[in-house]
Amino acid sequence: MASQKNKSLSLENYKVELEKNSVNLAAIYDEPLIIPKKKRVKAFHWKWTKIERLLFQSIEFQNKLPTGQAGAERRIIRLQNPGLDCETVTETMSMSVQLLMPGEFARPHRHTPVAFRFFLKGNSYTTVHGEKYQMSPGDLVLTPYMQWHEHGNDGSEPGIWIDGLDFPMVRYFDAVIKEDIEVPQEYKKRTGTSVRRFSSPGLRPSWIPQSELQRESLVHFRWENTEKTLFALADGGDFSPTEDIILEYFNPTNGDSVFYTIGCYIQMIRPEIKTKEHKENVHKIYHVFRGKGETIIDGQKFKWSDGDFFVVPSGSWHYHENTSKNHAILFSLQDKPALKRLGLYREEIKKTV
Repeated sequence: MASQKNKSLSLENYKVELEKNSVNLAAIYDEPLIIPKKKRVKAFHWKWTKIERLLFQSIEFQNKLPTGQAGAERRIIRLQNPGLDCETVTETMSMSVQLLMPGEFARPHRHTPVAFRFFLKGNSYTTVHGEKYQMSPGDLVLTPYMQWHEHGNDGSEPGIWIDGLDFPMVRYFDAVIKEDIEVPQEYKKRTGTSVRRFSSPGLRPSWIPQSELQRESLVHFRWENTEKTLFALADGGDFSPTEDIILEYFNPTNGDSVFYTIGCYIQMIRPEIKTKEHKENVHKIYHVFRGKGETIIDGQKFKWSDGDFFVVPSGSWHYHENTSKNHAILFSLQDKPALKRLGLYREEIKKTV
């Protein structure tokens, strides 16, 4: 301990000394010790007509890859939240729209952020861990942690899909790794292997070790099965008061979300249905796969139609309404799994008077 007496020091000079030493004394500031972060993510709506036009216009400016092939890897329109100073939709998740023209190929790569492809239009395929998945509109294909994957279009029409990643979350932990290779993956499995192994409810191959199930689980969710389940629930009268008919894509080997950090959801809002207003401490990014309607977020109305995107920030009061005579289908990416794993998830339904 210092034996000499401290010289008289003004409060202002003391604060300067604190700043010089990169510390602070909470007792001298009129603020609580634990302060909620200022909310920066804004509710926002992206129109599909504008995104699609910009996506096809990007072909004109696309550079060539070193191999001489068309540079499809970078033909991506990223959704950017106007409240953030980075190219993401929320501080935990990113979403983009990617275009692959006939004959184009994106080099194999892998990364620590997990990702998915929700296919929208045309022809394309994704190869994950040595298995080729031919994508059709409405299909969901997963790219687990550090799995080699590549994309290609061997058809006659442009392929368009949504990319969703937990990249901002992984970047926050300073854990981003990305690796590339030039040679296409060798097809180690027959097409449809993961679907055959894991798409039967309550059943899985017993010869696959428990340690490999996360890597070997269901990767390709086909729209025909998803749509059938949505309409079966609608016909049976099952629904959520806050979301109408909503399904979570899950890992059939353990019953958990497809990823530990982010979750994928598909929901149907039946004709002339208005859901109950509620809020969750979860960010939600929506894509309108089919139909039209509106979502009210903290009192602000967003009218959406086929192909549009919109984001509901964490903690926002919101509800959906289908004002049409037809079913509306919404796909969403949410960071709910991370909140649940951390024991932080909260939901509140607005009480009606």
